[in-house]
Amino acid sequence: MALFLLKCLRLVGYFQINIFSIPKPSEEELRIGSLILRNLQVLQFNAYEIVESELPLNTSCSQLRLIPIGLGIYPTAAFLNHSCAPNVGR
Repeated sequence: MALFLLKCLRLVGYFQINIFSIPKPSEEELRIGSLILRNLQVLQFNAYEIVESELPLNTSCSQLRLIPIGLGIYPTAAFLNHSCAPNVGR
């Protein structure tokens, strides 16, 4: 996926080079490709949905609704050795 996204960036002219005359990626392109790969790896295991709890007034807890409001990405947590039985659910 990282190679595909890097190729897309090259095709749309993000790096401002003629990819047909210079088919080999430059150092800058390889650096951007490595950042794309790193972020894809972090997203796979360290992105969690952020929800808001909504409980209407004068109702029981059984009517609690969880409303998705965003996505949290925690790249620093990717450096930790964490359990395969997590204490939070995605």
